[in-house]
Amino acid sequence: MKFINITNNKNLLVLIVLIPFLLIRFKYLNFVPFWDGSCYFSGLLQSIDQNSLYGFNIEHFNVHNHPSMLYLLYLSLGQYFDFGNQILLNLQITLLSVISLIFF
Repeated sequence: MKFINITNNKNLLVLIVLIPFLLIRFKYLNFVPFWDGSCYFSGLLQSIDQNSLYGFNIEHFNVHNHPSMLYLLYLSLGQYFDFGNQILLNLQITLLSVISLIFF
């Protein structure tokens, strides 16, 4: 069973969108967007600091009272391995984007 069959028109359209998306994302892997992106990244790092100081609590991922605690919890996984690594952050975002593009 093939995962992506290029002869199928739907899969071909996904590849047409996916390839330029990946090329652009890989060019800017070490970039954190300005304004809200940097605020959420610093909030994510503060959440990890709080978890290391006070023990794990999902409430620490309630950054700026935004309802995205599970998303920030997912993004924190790479930061536990290499704190402050923007490339890992962008790789995780890219992986989630590719999965959502393929399955939805």
